[in-house]
Amino acid sequence: IESIKKLEFSLTHKLVDGKPFPMFVRGVKAELQIDSSVFRGHSLYIFSQLLSRVFNLKVQINSFVDLVVKDYSSQQELYQCSQNVGGKTLL
Repeated sequence: IESIKKLEFSLTHKLVDGKPFPMFVRGVKAELQIDSSVFRGHSLYIFSQLLSRVFNLKVQINSFVDLVVKDYSSQQELYQCSQNVGGKTLL
């Protein structure tokens, strides 16, 4: 928890492959800046996936959360967690 330096939210939208035609879905982009030196091995990946899962459980129906994890010091993107709406992967 102490490794979290900054968390920002903004609105976004993604394309869902639907039948009979694709459609856009509104969602929230969460940008998490973290001190990656605190984590060892795969623990940062597991922490990112856990946060993504928690955010997606709390989001409104027909919406999503796009979690992007960046290193606080270098601003390099470390992970972008996959999103889904109703079990369907977004494009």
